[in-house]
Amino acid sequence: MYKCDIPDCEKMVKIRTTIKNKDSEFFGKRVCPYHASQFNKKSEISDKTKRTRSIRAEIRKDYPEFFKKHIGIASKKRSDESNVKLKGNIYEVCHILSKSLSQEVATNDLNILYLSAEEHSKFDSSLSKRKEMKCFDLSVERYKLLKPLLLKNTSETLFYDNFI
Repeated sequence: MYKCDIPDCEKMVKIRTTIKNKDSEFFGKRVCPYHASQFNKKSEISDKTKRTRSIRAEIRKDYPEFFKKHIGIASKKRSDESNVKLKGNIYEVCHILSKSLSQEVATNDLNILYLSAEEHSKFDSSLSKRKEMKCFDLSVERYKLLKPLLLKNTSETLFYDNFI
């Protein structure tokens, strides 16, 4: 156990943090987590990070309403894979083409399958496992309808192109 280097602090800790704030009178001292939070500067968010967050927020602005709609639908449906009754949870709304790779169809209703949590996990885990699932043919049919809307090829689109 190590003692905090701040005068009058009697804390004994397993791991100490170094004060990195050059403006601090305790710069370079090894301190407990409490004093590290007091004397190390909070980093400013860069303009680049702010721009990235702004762009990401714009891309995702329709997600809350989209998911709310599809969660409501899922609560009244059965799985496209196993026909089990779904509960209406967010993880039962499965994108055929990933939101990050195919943003242009992320909120397109045709890009959705309704699967149980376990089925959704299997569907997303690998393209080869996806191909083995009963709902694969439905995902191919939906892909055919989505294809004209796509702006670029991805590993998923190239995979699906082999089946149309």
